[in-house]
Amino acid sequence: MTPQSTNDYRPRIADSELQESLDASAAVLIEGPRACGKTATARKAAVSEVFFDADSSRAAASLDPEQVLRGATPRLLDEWQLVPEIWNHVRRAAEHSVSINTHRPSRAPHLGVAASR
Repeated sequence: MTPQSTNDYRPRIADSELQESLDASAAVLIEGPRACGKTATARKAAVSEVFFDADSSRAAASLDPEQVLRGATPRLLDEWQLVPEIWNHVRRAAEHSVSINTHRPSRAPHLGVAASR
C-alpha cells in the first residue's frame, strides 16, 4: 500500500482537534493504530518534519538531539518512539516555550506521532 500524497488528503474530525491542541499546548502527541492516518494528519499541520524511521535521523538524534528539534514549528517528529530519549528534549523545549511566554504556550513547537502497541 502506498502512502497518500498530500493532494489526496481527506479532511478528518481530528484535524480541528489537533489544531485546538496545537493552539493550547507546547507539545502534542498523536497515538493510534498503524495506518490510521496519524502521520498524514500531522503533516497537514506541521511546517517541518523529522522521520525517525530514517537511519540518518536516528543517528543525528543520538549525536545532537537539540539540533534535530531545531526547525520551523510546529515540527513533526514522526516515529519518535524509535528514539524515546528525544521526548525528554521535547519536554524540556516545551517547558522553556511556556516559561518564556509568561505561562502561555507558544504555537506547539513539536508534534510527535507514534503507533500504539
